[in-house]
Amino acid sequence: MNKNKIFKIILFTIILAAVISGGIYMYRKFYKNEYSNKNNYDLKQVSSNIISETIKNRRSIRNYANKPLDKKEILTLLFAAQGITDKKNNLRAAPSAGATYPLELYIAVGNAKNLEPGIYKYNSKSNDITKIESGDKRSELCNNALSQEWIKQAAAVIIICAIYERTTNKYSENGKKYVHMEVGAVAENVYLQAVPLNIGTVFVGAFDTDKVRKTIKANKNEEPLCLMPLGKKNINDINNNNSGSNAMTKQALEIVDLDVEKVIEELNKAFADEWFAYYQYWIGAKVAKGPLRPSVVEELVEHANEELKHADMVAERIIQLNGTPILSPKEWYEVSSCQYAEPSDFNVVPILKQNIKAEQCAIKVYNNLLKLVKDKDFVTYNMVLSILEDEIEHETDLENLLEDISLIK
Repeated sequence: MNKNKIFKIILFTIILAAVISGGIYMYRKFYKNEYSNKNNYDLKQVSSNIISETIKNRRSIRNYANKPLDKKEILTLLFAAQGITDKKNNLRAAPSAGATYPLELYIAVGNAKNLEPGIYKYNSKSNDITKIESGDKRSELCNNALSQEWIKQAAAVIIICAIYERTTNKYSENGKKYVHMEVGAVAENVYLQAVPLNIGTVFVGAFDTDKVRKTIKANKNEEPLCLMPLGKKNINDINNNNSGSNAMTKQALEIVDLDVEKVIEELNKAFADEWFAYYQYWIGAKVAKGPLRPSVVEELVEHANEELKHADMVAERIIQLNGTPILSPKEWYEVSSCQYAEPSDFNVVPILKQNIKAEQCAIKVYNNLLKLVKDKDFVTYNMVLSILEDEIEHETDLENLLEDISLIK
């Protein structure tokens, strides 16, 4: 065999190995870890029309329920506004002229879980907030903004500020126009991210700039350009304000031919599932033993808290549809689709596998609920979609933990 043939064979072998390795990498990164569709639930249905449905349901909301936000929800909204989505190139969620990123985000927190009232500043690099000033400043901001009551009523208020020089240094006076365009893009991101979280917001531009700057302790070169109050949607009152909300009255539900009793029945099944899921995660965290136990316990506790939050969301929606959440835990066993699996082996591996199986069941349940209410009940649709995204993330997290444990020798 001549040298040319040997060289071609070696070269072909190297290319083939690279293609196979690349294929395995792409499978692990994009298919197994991020989409995990090996259990045949319909992920196309999950992603189908999500953006168009969200855009359709975006509204300016000026009436909020007296309920706290949690830190995760606040950070999710701030990430949508200015979070870094490409760490390699330092690119953010909203477009910016020349990637100059002139905007700084503050948030006045008044009613939030795990966050004391005060003024906080968002850090895009860490996707976290730092307290600038203690104390509830919502009333003060309301007074600074011509006494627009929804600012005081909101659980928190985002304040978008601009450092014009970052953009004008590159684009001269035209830079100011680009900054204002960027504010609009950021605000719309917040609007859209708020929809699946069942959070209302509105774009506020009428306020005393200097007074707002003083209230939030912003730097002199930081120009406040808009306020965005945030609060849980008040379903009972929302049809009375001028927001044009996506909440649907009983008459509207009848017009779209939605079987409300069927929806309530299915939501109650999911309600029972969520309570079982909460306890299964919670008890698993208590008894788990074996490799990577601290990481496993931390993940199980986090998931337990999120399942409890899901139960609250589902119960609230059942009540909004004039139904009643299951009152007796004994009935959970009768209606639950996923049931409760008592841990028989306290090793972390079987406990993780039990919870993965439960998540796979929950994903199917919520996927079926999506199909039931699609194009008929947008409030339930968005709530279910939000929960479903959490459940898919839960399964992926647990699968990754199992894989990490398998690598320990």
